[in-house]
Formats: sequence, C-alpha cells, structure tokens
Amino acid sequence: MLLVPPDKTPVNDMPGATPGSPTVVASTFARHNKLWFEDGNVIICGKATVADDPPLGFRVHKSLLASQSFAWLDALTPSEHSDSRVIAAHRGVPVIHLDDDVASLEHLLTLLYSQTYLPSTRLAPWTETCDHIAGILRIATKYEMPLLCTEIVRILERDWPTTLDEWDDNERILQRRISQKSRDPTKKRFDKAQLDDIGPEPARIIALALECNVRSILPAAFYHLKRIYQHPKPPIGVPGPQHRTFVPDCLPAEALHALLLGRESIACFVTQSRFNVNMTHSTCCAEVVQQWWTDIAT
Repeated sequence: MLLVPPDKTPVNDMPGATPGSPTVVASTFARHNKLWFEDGNVIICGKATVADDPPLGFRVHKSLLASQSFAWLDALTPSEHSDSRVIAAHRGVPVIHLDDDVASLEHLLTLLYSQTYLPSTRLAPWTETCDHIAGILRIATKYEMPLLCTEIVRILERDWPTTLDEWDDNERILQRRISQKSRDPTKKRFDKAQLDDIGPEPARIIALALECNVRSILPAAFYHLKRIYQHPKPPIGVPGPQHRTFVPDCLPAEALHALLLGRESIACFVTQSRFNVNMTHSTCCAEVVQQWWTDIAT
C-alpha cells in the first residue's frame, strides 16, 4: 500500500476545527485502495492489526458518518479533548486516528458507501459471522447507530431465536447440512470435526452479545453451549474431536457462572417434568417447555 506522510497544516486551520484545537502531530498511514475519495473531507485511521504496520487510512465524507449518529460527529471533530484520538493532517484534511479495529472500520465504511444489505448466511459458522457482522456490530454499538444495530440483531436473532419452534427449524436446517456433507461424493468420509464449519459456535456469540448488550440471543446461545460444554476446542495441532466444540477462553467469568446455573436449572426442570402429570400429553409438554424457555429469556 502507498504510505502517506502528513503535511504541516495546523489542525486549527482546517475546516471544522474548533478554538483550542491541538496542533498537528506527525503521523504516517497507509492509504486504502478503494475507500479513498479525493473529495473526502476527513481521513480516519483504524488500529493496525500488526504492531509494526502503519495504520490504514480511509478518506471519507464526514457528513455521511455524521448522518448516522451524533457520536460520529463528535469523534470526527478535531478537539483538544480528543482522548484516544490522535489528530494529524494530510494536505489540509484532518487525519483522525481511532482505536477501533481497522477491519471493522473497513466493513462498516464499505457497507455505508455500497448501500448493500448486510451479508449474512443463515446459521453461518463463526468465521463468517466475525468477518461480516460482528465487527460492524461493535462499531455500530460504540458510535450509537441504532438502525444498523437493529438490523444486525435481527440477523442474530434468526440464528439464536427466542421460541422453541424457531429453534427446532434451525436444528432441522443443520441436520440437513450434516446429511448433505456426509453424502458428498468428493470426500471418502465425513469428518465430524468439520461440524464446527457447518453451524454457529455459541461461546463467541455469547461474548459478542454481552459486549454489545444483545440480551435476546443469550438464552438460545447458552442452551446450545450447555449441550456441548464438555467438548472445548482442542489446542492448535491436536487432532479434531468427533463432535461440536466451543472456545472457552473468550467467555468472561460471569458467563461461565451463568452457564453452570443454567445447566442446574435445566436438570431440575427435566427431573420435575418426569413426575408432573400435566406433562404426559405432548401438547401440554410443548406449552410448559415453551413457557420455561420464555421465562429464561426474560
């Protein structure tokens, strides 16, 4: 990528600068090859993924981001109270360094400029969820973009629903995928270690939901995590297990505590249901289970 050194234009001489704005500081960044518009009036740089690499700069339009939320307007206005932001300049255009992940910024800006729908595959594995929507949700939450957050939550709730009927629908979809993979004529046999590449992984979804306050998907995600809790993902280089796995290291202590309480609650519910005469009829059973699921969700 092209490395762009700063010029020496003071920030308080730039459009949109406020009285008391800091003077320019030296900064070098790599120019993004697509998200760089010559008529853009602000350059934002995301945090480099590799320590020694220069940050990646996006020359964009302040009005586009400011129209999404007041938080963006504040973040892109040069100020002496910049906190984690580092103000620099390039040919008179403010260069603002944010502490946000550069890949997440790139995904968000691409979405805003392309005006496309969020890419999402139903019951996608974490690698796809991470690439397509997780980073955007973090940025949208931080900069208070409610419409975008609502759209992403709708996608997550489709995979981690709040009703048993929707959950059962998802289970059937996953079973069909597994069946199709096992009959793939190009493979001699289906390795069950590939199950993690067929459907979503609950632990990292829980961590994302807690970080971005998406409470509605937690019951389903915790329920699925309970089912595979005894199978953590093995270290790199160790042969894969023959069942679904999860990544335990991403969960905070309070999530693990909630998981243990949930397992106990499920065990008590199952034990009590065996002695409840109202559970003998399938319709009653479904209603009671649905009510229990709803109680957990709230």
